Amino acid sequence: MSYLLLVDLRAIQGYIFSSNRLKDNVGASFLVSSFFKGIKAGSEDVSPEDVVIGGGNMFCRCKSREEAEQIIRDLSRKAIEKCPGLSFGAVYAERQEGETEQELVKQLWDKLQKEKQSRWQQTVLPSHGINAQCSSSIYAAEYVEIDADADEENKVKLISSVVKAKRDASEAANRQIAKEYQGILGNDFAFTDNFECLGTLKGEESYLAIVHIDGNDMGKKFAECSSFEAYKELSGQVDAVFGRAFSHLVQYTVDQINYGEWQHYQGRLKRVKEGENKKFFPIRPIFIGGDDVTFVCEARLGITLALEYVNKVKELSNGEYSCCAGVAIAKESYPFYQSQQMAQALCRSAKNKRKDKRSDAPYLDYQLLDSSTTDPLEMIRSQYHLPGGRVLYMKPYSADHMQAQMNNAKKLSDPELWPRSKVKEMRDALFGSEAGIQAYIKQIEARGDLKPPREGFEDDDSAIDSQENIYADMIELMDLIPTGGE
Repeated sequence: MSYLLLVDLRAIQGYIFSSNRLKDNVGASFLVSSFFKGIKAGSEDVSPEDVVIGGGNMFCRCKSREEAEQIIRDLSRKAIEKCPGLSFGAVYAERQEGETEQELVKQLWDKLQKEKQSRWQQTVLPSHGINAQCSSSIYAAEYVEIDADADEENKVKLISSVVKAKRDASEAANRQIAKEYQGILGNDFAFTDNFECLGTLKGEESYLAIVHIDGNDMGKKFAECSSFEAYKELSGQVDAVFGRAFSHLVQYTVDQINYGEWQHYQGRLKRVKEGENKKFFPIRPIFIGGDDVTFVCEARLGITLALEYVNKVKELSNGEYSCCAGVAIAKESYPFYQSQQMAQALCRSAKNKRKDKRSDAPYLDYQLLDSSTTDPLEMIRSQYHLPGGRVLYMKPYSADHMQAQMNNAKKLSDPELWPRSKVKEMRDALFGSEAGIQAYIKQIEARGDLKPPREGFEDDDSAIDSQENIYADMIELMDLIPTGGE
């Protein structure tokens, strides 16, 4: 009888996004995505036909219990030697006579949940009072690093094996991604591993967008697979669709910057080397694993690119797959882990709205983060709940409604259509009393030339005095349009 082995990487998001340095995030992502490559059982290579990898886990068909145990030992050695700080859970079981592979897979997932609660793998030296502290993590320092960009006092830094492994891996990550997208970026652009090179300008408030995207109902689709082959085929299809969607996103951005409406970015992007024409690209993918995607970009690109991506996934799969997106917008100096956690929370919010609406459409949620707070999403949103039951937001939005709101924001930001003073008065009225709102409505009605934008929304939902209001979101989006400003 054959054995089936399930290995699941633990706390991937924390491992990848625990640092405020993009270089560390990129390196950690590379270690995660390459962890299961070249699987061995002792000195023997495991046939790719017997392995399915995706979403931070691996299924592997094994000839015997001994082979399954040897694979686990080899992966444990790899985690300690090459990927310190990365841990995993592993379970295996023998397929019994009359048992389907679908039943065996469910049994393994149940077994894994119990294993997670009873065991934790230690792959790094813990920090004690007698150890020097790593300058970039909670672990004990084991290496000395020379930071060439720092001043003389801060050039020498003590780092842990975890941080060193991530930074060493970042070079391989950069080579891999440059090769993968060379045909699109050409001699015009290159990916960066520095937040400061994503299109922000020195001297202005620099904001970034962290975009997290996750497939809808993918767990259900995988659970319905009746065999190992079906599971493997579905995993390959998901990888292909979501990977092609990101390639499209890169091509779309290149075209917009070179020939389209985003040509103003040409003046914002830093050159890779002095005297060369190649510039750093304003997007950096951090993690692409099946239907789980995270990338960072200049703030004004975040919502537009998230929309482009979720729509492309639906198109490429002929409606078979869909996904939701969360976009967290924060200052460059904001703790990156907190931004990424918020992007995940926003993605969950979008999924919940989609479920409540019983919709098949992709949904998107976004939030601007104040530099002084790390409050959860519900607390941030509570300030938009006003007396009398008024709620000054309607997000999350379906992809169609989000696009409509972006179009509405463009109209509102056109000074020939809406003077800035009137937009400011609208915002003040929205956060004021009911009497103030009614006075503002009468004022613009008396003018006759100011028609509040309401593309995509029914009349009952698009009045300035609606209980659930689209206009506070619209005003917020005026600063998140990629065509705006230099």
